[in-house]
Amino acid sequence: MKKRKVKKWVYVVILVVLLVLFAFTLFNFLKLVINYSKTKNLVTDLQKEVTKDVIVDDSSSEEERYTLDFSSLKKKNTDTVGWLEIKDTSINYPLVQTNNNNYYLTHSFDKSNNVNGWVFVNYINNKDFSDQNTTIFAHDSLFKPLKNIYNSNNKDNFNIYIYLEDKVYIYEVFSLYITDSYNVEILKDNLSNDVLQQVIEDSSYDYNVEVDENDHILTLSTCFNEGEKRIIVHAKKL
Repeated sequence: MKKRKVKKWVYVVILVVLLVLFAFTLFNFLKLVINYSKTKNLVTDLQKEVTKDVIVDDSSSEEERYTLDFSSLKKKNTDTVGWLEIKDTSINYPLVQTNNNNYYLTHSFDKSNNVNGWVFVNYINNKDFSDQNTTIFAHDSLFKPLKNIYNSNNKDNFNIYIYLEDKVYIYEVFSLYITDSYNVEILKDNLSNDVLQQVIEDSSYDYNVEVDENDHILTLSTCFNEGEKRIIVHAKKL
């Protein structure tokens, strides 16, 4: 009888533990779903409210004309520094920057807590993108198209657009690859010729774009494989 009672309690404890684990897993899943829905709705609202009549001439980087309502963006978030777009993808977001690289890993554009975070510029960089290398970070939920491009058979040349209050910059991609998360050399505000040549060699696709340390570089970085690796995109300003 004693042994049966012990066995019964063991089963009860195991059942309780399993129920707690199930509840915890379900809670986190629902949290992800709700956070993703909030992010998706926010992105849609921002794109509808603040973009209007953006006109960019891909053939020239000198006299592009566009209209982007930065005053509206800054009323929503004073950390706004620009707008990022990769045409024909879902990457079409306002950019933010604060005094660290942690806050927007867990906060959305409206500064609400959100596991998807937001798209933000490296805190060491200048807001006007004047550094030789400017890095933009985001979780893979917002930068998923980069993973799709990496896994696709079609990695043809594509451009990245950065809209500022008084100008627009067009960047031509020259490297796309996966690297270890501890590789911080590529995130510095200045990349040497040796580093640039190395990232060209590391690229999963030969974009056949010449680049050197005199060029202005844009780097996009997002997590891959649950944070152990990162997908990196490098582009040079035209």
